[in-house]
Amino acid sequence: GYLAEGARTNLALQSQTFGSAADWVEQVVSQSVSADAAVAPDGTTTADKMLPGTAAGNQEWEQPFTYAAATYTQSFYAKAAGYGFAFAEVYDGVALAGEVWFNLSTGATSNASSIVSSSTQVLPNGWYRCILTFTSPGGGAGYFGMGVSATAGVRSWTGNGTDGVYMWGAQLEAASFASTYIPTT
Repeated sequence: GYLAEGARTNLALQSQTFGSAADWVEQVVSQSVSADAAVAPDGTTTADKMLPGTAAGNQEWEQPFTYAAATYTQSFYAKAAGYGFAFAEVYDGVALAGEVWFNLSTGATSNASSIVSSSTQVLPNGWYRCILTFTSPGGGAGYFGMGVSATAGVRSWTGNGTDGVYMWGAQLEAASFASTYIPTT
């Protein structure tokens, strides 16, 4: 059917290709991405399995971005694949604007910052759309990222090299809510 939505732009590059070293920066050397490892929410086999590194560190994938003084919404789709938590993190060039933890078995969220809001959308087959909204006070060169954890609130830890989280459809929009997913290359 017809979807009445305003025009939006997905500011995230390589929104389905998290192993693209040119656009996504891994924080731990031993982290990896298994491309096209699962069926994504759109029915295609394009979801990547994010595998935390076997060395201790922040198990996240980041993308550099220059923020303006504006409200942004970051979203991505996640499904447990051995580990049960995903998190979103934004640094707006001034400070760590916030991080949000997403429980991939209940859909519950927990914000590590009072300047962000968050929500999840429950989808079929164990998928969740994870959403974080925040306002950058002044803007600057920063990043946005997604990560994997075995425990809510723990970013720095050691993975087992096999378990991970399926992720797909990263999106960053200059808006106060998430729109329908817009793929990018």
